[in-house]
Amino acid sequence: MNPQNVKWLFSLLKPYRGWVFLGAMLSGFTICANMGLLATSAVLLSKAALMPPLLWLMTLITGVRFFGIARALLRYIERLLNHSIAYRILGGLRVRVYKKLENLVPDRLIGYTEGMFYRRMLLDIEVLQYFYLRAVSLPLAFFMVLICGAIFLSFFAHKAIIILGVCMFLAGIVVPTVIRKSTRSARGESAQKRTQLSDTFLDYQHGLVDLLMHPKALKNWQEKMNKYHTGLVDVQFFVGKLSSLGDRTITFLSHLTMLGALAVAVPLVQTGRLEGVYLAMVGMVVWVAFEAAEAMPKAIIQVGDSLQAGEELRKIEEIETPVRQATEQKLSSREIILKDVSFQYHQKDEIFLSNINLTVSQGEHIAFVGQSGSGKSSLARLIAGLWQCDDGEISYGGNAYTDLGRAQLAREIAYLEQKSTIFHATMRENLLLANPKATIEQLEKVLKAVDLWDAVQLMPEKMETILAEDGSRLSGGQRQRLSIARLLLKNPSVVILDEPTQNLDQEYVTQMMSLLLNWSRDKTLILITHDLKFLQTLDSIYLLQHGKIIETGSHHTLINIPQGRYRKLYNIMKKQF
Repeated sequence: MNPQNVKWLFSLLKPYRGWVFLGAMLSGFTICANMGLLATSAVLLSKAALMPPLLWLMTLITGVRFFGIARALLRYIERLLNHSIAYRILGGLRVRVYKKLENLVPDRLIGYTEGMFYRRMLLDIEVLQYFYLRAVSLPLAFFMVLICGAIFLSFFAHKAIIILGVCMFLAGIVVPTVIRKSTRSARGESAQKRTQLSDTFLDYQHGLVDLLMHPKALKNWQEKMNKYHTGLVDVQFFVGKLSSLGDRTITFLSHLTMLGALAVAVPLVQTGRLEGVYLAMVGMVVWVAFEAAEAMPKAIIQVGDSLQAGEELRKIEEIETPVRQATEQKLSSREIILKDVSFQYHQKDEIFLSNINLTVSQGEHIAFVGQSGSGKSSLARLIAGLWQCDDGEISYGGNAYTDLGRAQLAREIAYLEQKSTIFHATMRENLLLANPKATIEQLEKVLKAVDLWDAVQLMPEKMETILAEDGSRLSGGQRQRLSIARLLLKNPSVVILDEPTQNLDQEYVTQMMSLLLNWSRDKTLILITHDLKFLQTLDSIYLLQHGKIIETGSHHTLINIPQGRYRKLYNIMKKQF
């Protein structure tokens, strides 16, 4: 058991510690009220069998009514309070984890799959919901009931306290611990298979169109999912069988305890040290006390599951977050400076960008070119502020990136990715992401600029048409033009275009590039492209190879270097077209 995990889990309860204690007390009082109800009922029935005057039974009848009402009322308040606390903890945890993820995406989460996020944000957090309900509240209630039961028995059959204590210890501690240890590896395997199934299913869902074109691959993928699903069901069945065995063992112990208590109490009745009307009461009290022990196996198992889930979430919380200022910084200019910048995805295995030094003046138009994998897009993401360099420094307007807030950077720098995200929302909502205050006239203007307005008018709900997940209602070219339209709604100082003509039909390539170059005429422009025919008018071109800048200059300068790498790339492109 990792002490750090335990400390982290209890930190979740800290804001509610008073309510947590009250909730546990209410759980214990509810069971004690049930003990009182059955104990009073047992005495009432025993005395009634002797047919005394009804008036002699009125106190017991009132006691039965009192404990009956108290049990129902306490149970209602206990459930209301405990679930309210659990959902408050759950809501606070979701916000806490999401706020952390906001600062980590996408820079610090390389290596995390979509399935892992699904498990962390849904399943792991859901598990921690029960950390309080079962792993904290139930054990506290268990010990409270044990103490109350022992105090009660001390007035009637004190030897039964030993039987109650031993059997409750076996039922509430030993049996759950044995079950937890027996199922530890199986529960770990279950968590692993659940993650594998989530990853496989999400890959299957995203790649279904491609898989449908390859029936054999589709069948293999389905068999893979069935394999993980079957394995998960088998593991869960095994855990369920052991849990069921534990429940039956606790039921057996409860009956054994009742018989043991009666065996101790009968001689007391025979010798006159205990009135016979209290004999059934002793058996009822020890039997009802086991209500607190019945849930202990789940509570003990929940401790293990909570520790595992907490460890996974704690790992995310402990990922080093780039320190950014929340306040706006004064910008002396719009100049971007990269000084000795290196980047290796925060790992030590391989360097993807090495000792990059460049200055992009305000209003300058530059391009990053090179073969796939040369580091162009990585460099673009660093300049956009999405990633943080491992060595060196990037500054903008005289301020280091770490001193600029994310909101300020996002307002100053616009970045068009190779594959921008189209959300499951309306056309209007997708556009307003770039500028929430944009008017319908502005939306119409940018849609006309990218030649999408007519297509929108043909949609069922026009601007209110839901574009479906990832914009699946649009063609690849339409999605790219919608991304360009969204970019045009912003008014940034710096524009980064990463393969802006990707997925466009040939008829739109020149049109969109002319539009973007004209729109960014008074802005700083950074263009990443394999298409070299649009670079003649740019101020500078940086040729990257294996994460390093190997050539720099204007198009006319680079094209006149006899053995230059840029010249070779340009000649290859000319032959292709």
